[in-house]
Amino acid sequence: GIESPIILIVGGPASGKTLLCDRLAEDCGVDHICAADLLREEVASGSPLGVEIANLQLNGGGDEEIPSAIILALIRRRIRTTGDGNGRALLTGFPRNEEDAEALCQLLGKPELAISLDCDDTLLMERELLRTDLKASNDVNGALQKLRRFRKEHKATINLLRENHVPCINLDGSGSEEGVFKQLLAIGQLMRGPAAVIGK
Repeated sequence: GIESPIILIVGGPASGKTLLCDRLAEDCGVDHICAADLLREEVASGSPLGVEIANLQLNGGGDEEIPSAIILALIRRRIRTTGDGNGRALLTGFPRNEEDAEALCQLLGKPELAISLDCDDTLLMERELLRTDLKASNDVNGALQKLRRFRKEHKATINLLRENHVPCINLDGSGSEEGVFKQLLAIGQLMRGPAAVIGK
């Protein structure tokens, strides 16, 4: 089984996943695993796997082309080295799609919980563009592509997790960071088991 139960935090680009995870890591002592960071760290290490990842990124167009097996191997290693056996891990940036979700359930076991940060597309676009250069048209196109890719995959991913009996909770991600965090604390207090750590 999994040494460190995984809680998935899913949401569109600029939905506030990182802010929420940083806050949870700080307040509840859970480890935040970001799939993109794991890939960057492996490339920076210069390991044979890092070289393979860098080549895949160059040839295929970014992290989307990295096979799920590679990302899952990095997640498993991270859990083994940082988990205390009981501590939970928050995972962002993975699964990217239905295929990833299936591989995650098969290779690492069923995640304990999935929290989906829901925002409407207009708000996500506004937030994403605030993070980049508003004047650059390629930033607008890039933001739109990221959002379209997320919308295309999100529903099927959540459905597959539900089919695997993973509890999926929707949070309104349109409010302030504090507002989203309060919703999460309320859920943690209501639930026994999976999210109990969040309510402490």
